[in-house]
Amino acid sequence: LSDLSYNWSTGDTTASINVTPTQTTTYYVTITDGVGSCTDSVTVTVNDPVLAASTIPTDCQASANGTASVSMTSGTSPYSYVWSTGDTTSTVSGLAVGTYGVTATDSIGCNLDTTLIINAVDTIAPVAQAQPVTLYLDNTGQAILNATSVDNGSTDNCGIEEMWLSDTLFTCADTGMQMVMFAVFDTSMNA
Repeated sequence: LSDLSYNWSTGDTTASINVTPTQTTTYYVTITDGVGSCTDSVTVTVNDPVLAASTIPTDCQASANGTASVSMTSGTSPYSYVWSTGDTTSTVSGLAVGTYGVTATDSIGCNLDTTLIINAVDTIAPVAQAQPVTLYLDNTGQAILNATSVDNGSTDNCGIEEMWLSDTLFTCADTGMQMVMFAVFDTSMNA
């Protein structure tokens, strides 16, 4: 057996070789002894990596509580991640509304890039707080009611965009107690 010589398609002449291909590759070896030679091959299969991504939106346009996650599979572990934020983990939190890039790399250098978008999704309705208001008619017999006079500290997690009243103009025909609907809308138009 000591008279054996090896000639690999890589140019190596040892009995075994170490390879780290980035794509599926077939390697050939010709083994020669003092009498003759034979050729054999080995195929190293490299699976293309896959990158799965997900996001959790912020709860308000101005909040920074979104999350982006990626997970590389089918490549050669371990995997590393580099985000446009500078983070190096598979999940990044505390993100504001915006676009974020990430490069995932497996242990043999296969890279995948993707971009994730963090949106704002406000599903929390504002809390409307109203107070009773007394109006006095002016010298033309009219009074105008505005929403800020009715508001008694309405709140919303993302900010109030608009306040609305069902009636705003009152005349002599409206003397006495009147019922008025008051609504508050936030920046996502939740009411």
